[in-house]
Amino acid sequence: MTSKDTRYLKGTLTTDNQRKDLLVDDGRLTHGFIIKSFTMWPARSGQVGDFSAVLATKSSGAALPMNASDNRQIGWAYCPYATSLGSAIESIILPDEIVLEELIIVADWTGTDFADGLNYLIELCPITITDSHSALVLINNKSQDLQN
Repeated sequence: MTSKDTRYLKGTLTTDNQRKDLLVDDGRLTHGFIIKSFTMWPARSGQVGDFSAVLATKSSGAALPMNASDNRQIGWAYCPYATSLGSAIESIILPDEIVLEELIIVADWTGTDFADGLNYLIELCPITITDSHSALVLINNKSQDLQN
C-alpha cells in the first residue's frame, strides 16, 4: 500500500455516550480497511477530564466499558484522570484487524468535562482480500469463536 491509498475519518462527538456510524456496508466483501491509527483529543484545550472511547466492527459491540475480550471491539482510547497534558490520552488499536462492514465509535465522559466534545482522527488503509478470508473476517467481527 502507498500513502496515496490512506483514508482518514475525522469528526467530533458532542454528547456523552454518543455513537457514530463511521463506515457502512457497501456490499463489497472483498474490500475492507485496516486501521493504522486512532487519536482523540478535546475540542477545546482547556477542557480536561476522564473519558473512554471504543471502536467496534458491529453496532452491538459499540458499548462501554472497554472490553478487550470482545472481538467486536478493535480500538480503545482513554484519558484516565483530569489533566491538560496531551500525553495522558492513550489509544490502542488491534494491529492488522480488517473492517469490512461497519465501524462505530462511542465515547463517554464525566459531567461537563468536555462541553465542546471530543475530536477523533482515524487513519485507514484500504485492503483487498479473498472470498475465503472475507468469510473469516465476518465471523470474527461478529464476535464468534474461530478457534473451536
